[in-house]
Amino acid sequence: MFSRAAKNYVEYRMSDNIDLYGSQLTRDPLANFSRTILEIESMRSDWKRLQRIELLQVLRKFRPRETSDKRDKGFALLGLIRYWENGATIYPDYTLTAEQVFWRTTISMISSAMSLSVLAGTLQDRNTASSSRPSWVIDWSEPPQTGEFDRLSRLSMYDAVAGLSGAVILHGNLILEGRGFLVDRVTSVGEKLPYGQVTRVRTTVSKWLNLQQPGNSSPSPLLQVSQSRHAHLESTAYPLGGSCENAFWRTLCADVLHVSKSEVKSNLSNSTYRRADDSGYGAYRAWSAVDEDMLHRRTSIVDGQWTQAAEPQVVNENKNSFHYALESATSSRSFFVTSKGYMGTGPSSIQRGDYVCILLGSSVPFILRKSSEPRVCVSERLRVLVKDPEGKYPAPTCSQTHSRCFSLIGDAYVHGIMDGRVVQATSAGTPKSVYLI
Repeated sequence: MFSRAAKNYVEYRMSDNIDLYGSQLTRDPLANFSRTILEIESMRSDWKRLQRIELLQVLRKFRPRETSDKRDKGFALLGLIRYWENGATIYPDYTLTAEQVFWRTTISMISSAMSLSVLAGTLQDRNTASSSRPSWVIDWSEPPQTGEFDRLSRLSMYDAVAGLSGAVILHGNLILEGRGFLVDRVTSVGEKLPYGQVTRVRTTVSKWLNLQQPGNSSPSPLLQVSQSRHAHLESTAYPLGGSCENAFWRTLCADVLHVSKSEVKSNLSNSTYRRADDSGYGAYRAWSAVDEDMLHRRTSIVDGQWTQAAEPQVVNENKNSFHYALESATSSRSFFVTSKGYMGTGPSSIQRGDYVCILLGSSVPFILRKSSEPRVCVSERLRVLVKDPEGKYPAPTCSQTHSRCFSLIGDAYVHGIMDGRVVQATSAGTPKSVYLI
């Protein structure tokens, strides 16, 4: 009964007016309750249908849940796992500390998935993280960002590395070596996108838009953005093709749209999200040009029924398809621009000077922060987590000094590079070793 009610609530919410009801992900007890019910129901359904259930999938889905013992963020879910791929099976061991459990779990997932994409998502609280803990170790006790599970479930839609894979090697216990391309450096960073009230989201997006026009320092509601401003962005070429206007709206929603109720009923889609097409621009403009006159209309009681301002269902579905995609893709994240003019969104902790990097074996790019000091390996044992596709094997130990060392900040969406275009370009050169510390 609860699961049926939750499905109906989520379905019909697509035709609600977001300016009256607010966020889908937060500030709404029914939305939170429905999401919790559907997460449990989807896992129960997968279990009954003998579907392939993997560790990463379960850890991400139930990460918002709390435990009295941090180690149970992983151990409590092991009974649900049906497939371990290439990684070693994890068994509960309460002689280990929480730090050791998270380290082992991260290593196992990289080996199992044969990909660094498992490192996408919230890694750890950089304000409280231990200085001895590598930046690439996932602290599963750290709450995820708003809408993170939805966002991470869509990573398979991208292929920033153009299908290329590469070896991943662990040096001792602290240094993770991969190979990849340093694409560009971040030069401008916007404030973190809030969640909840839609008007606050629009205001922040307006400030982000100003990063494209440094001379315009007065952020105003998108409703007040003139046609000439949109025309300016439309006439400005984006470095990787198309216009800056097109790149901007696609960056906001990570180039995906929420599937509308009409699409589901017409059997046009079995998924919740789809890659954006040109119709997304109309949805973006409908979302940004909210009718504030409607919002100031008074509610009333007619024939004993409470009524309120409303827009046609098709209008609501159109702008909601953009808003819900933006909300799950970008809430609690920051917009940035690189020195080449690339637009992207990434972790709110991103800083000017950080690097955009495409690591072999990852479907999405990452944000890296260069270390000011090299790292020295002293006869550190090398452990291959992902084999080299050409069959090359490293020496048993390493005693070298590594200068290309970086802290892993998190995954990113960068418009124009998500489908392998930069990697396939001849100017990209050959991938080089990157050492994550």
